[in-house]
Amino acid sequence: MVNRANKILLDIFVYTLWISRCIATAKERIPGSIDNYVTGVSECSQQSDNLKDNGYKP
Repeated sequence: MVNRANKILLDIFVYTLWISRCIATAKERIPGSIDNYVTGVSECSQQSDNLKDNGYKP
């Protein structure tokens, strides 16, 4: 029989797997949005930097 401490550890493990799967699914459905949120870089700022690199002056 599983004691209480082992059950808690098992619950944490299963919850961690569930969360990581949710994140992986979100990344597949919305390419770039999760990574950009985590790194703090938005698609708009990347495009703005690209324009500046090409000599664009806002």
